[in-house]
Amino acid sequence: SLLEIEPFGQLEFFSARTSFSSGYHGALRRYFELRDLDGVDHSFYATLRHRVTRRVAVFFREGFQQAPTTDALELNGLPFQRTGSRFNVIAAGVDARLTKALDLSSQYELTHVDFIGEDVALTGGLVQTVQGALKRRLGVRASAGGEYAIRFADLNEGAREYVYQSAGGVFQYRTGERTTVDLAGGLT
Repeated sequence: SLLEIEPFGQLEFFSARTSFSSGYHGALRRYFELRDLDGVDHSFYATLRHRVTRRVAVFFREGFQQAPTTDALELNGLPFQRTGSRFNVIAAGVDARLTKALDLSSQYELTHVDFIGEDVALTGGLVQTVQGALKRRLGVRASAGGEYAIRFADLNEGAREYVYQSAGGVFQYRTGERTTVDLAGGLT
């Protein structure tokens, strides 16, 4: 048997040039027979996007998550553990239409991860990511392009430092007003 309570809320604002969205979602799980699986999750996010000109938009995102395990963390090489984790991501970027058919998107992201509990071998750290994408519209519905990202991870107080690079190609086809099909391939 399980008792689960999930409080949540969301706030949104839209204007001609600016959009803002923010929200909270929590979860309290209480197992009556498997007490080791009890847990509390918290997640918060905020997104701000502002169109500076007809061709340039800037954006800012922030997200925070606290969970009783490491399974929801998107960190390369991190093992699943029943250890509490805190994960905070802050990102900012620019989307620009360079020509009638060419779009550029760039973003910087700073991630901080921390682990909660006694006898935890993981001490957390920082991950910095710089990424960019260049897409060319091939008509009203289709676009193709490439993406590149480089990620610098400094975990366990400098004991584990990693550099990840990824590059790939993307193809997008808009099948309807709110529906798209995306195909991507690449190498990390």
